[in-house]
Amino acid sequence: AIEAVVGALRRQMARDYPPGTMMRRDAHPKAHGCVQAELFVHHGIPHDCQHGVFARPGVTFPAWIRFSNALGVKPDLKSDTRGMAIKLLGVDGPALPRSEARTQDFLAATHDAFFVPDAITYVDFPEASAGGPLATLRYFVKRKLWRGLENARRSIKTLAMNPLAVTYFSQTPYRLGRLQVKFKLQPLVTDALGESL
Repeated sequence: AIEAVVGALRRQMARDYPPGTMMRRDAHPKAHGCVQAELFVHHGIPHDCQHGVFARPGVTFPAWIRFSNALGVKPDLKSDTRGMAIKLLGVDGPALPRSEARTQDFLAATHDAFFVPDAITYVDFPEASAGGPLATLRYFVKRKLWRGLENARRSIKTLAMNPLAVTYFSQTPYRLGRLQVKFKLQPLVTDALGESL
């Protein structure tokens, strides 16, 4: 399934960006911005969660965060799934094949569940989405992915006036020791004097 998805995405990229045009990412191609950040591992983290980058409470990792639109390059005020990709730097441990050493990524979007249940179901999605809204709808109907269709609908209806003021979720679980976890990234809104509201 993974090889089939890679092949489908390569065909999509070749179709969307013919030679001589600027190539963008297959998903989340429009960035709102990229910010420097720090991830601080809280001292009160539960023992069951002290694995990987969370193994040592009190440690701080430098990070980059990219905010983006999911469905192509279009005006920011149109509803769309918004993305938040966090890249931690200075991470110890083995890296996955073909990945950057000493980094770890966390991906999040504006709805708490992904629109397909597994990689096999995703294989035909890039081609369906390239066919436009009607082809995408047929993709969900043909597979009876009613929950996935609802997840996609909820995700794309996000209107983000400010990507820093939106709540983001991991749409898929992450392994954390013996646990499988999902996370939520919620902004801390402050007034002009810097006091939390």
